Amino acid sequence: VQQIEGGYTQAVIDADDDGASDEDEAGPAQLVAQLMELIQAMLLGPQLRILLKNRVRSLLQLLVPFMRVTEAQCRIWTEDPNEFLAHEEDDRVRGCAIRLSGEYLVGEL
Repeated sequence: VQQIEGGYTQAVIDADDDGASDEDEAGPAQLVAQLMELIQAMLLGPQLRILLKNRVRSLLQLLVPFMRVTEAQCRIWTEDPNEFLAHEEDDRVRGCAIRLSGEYLVGEL
């Protein structure tokens, strides 16, 4: 995950391609989203929860860079916040947005 963060930032976060790079179903975003969901599932076990609670800072430092808003999303937000919110709601329905997986994980931590 540490090794793909730089490439992900350059290819997805900094890209202003109307979100096309953010929708790759087999890319690093999906890997990290699945990792976040795995960690969230691990929090259900009491012993694993204690183990992970001691590493919250490290986990957040590792995963938060993937949860940032893309350049395309920033542009949409500045042009029309309502369109941005509608797009976010669509992502929530599809259940595949990395930021939403991160949001749920942070809520559990």
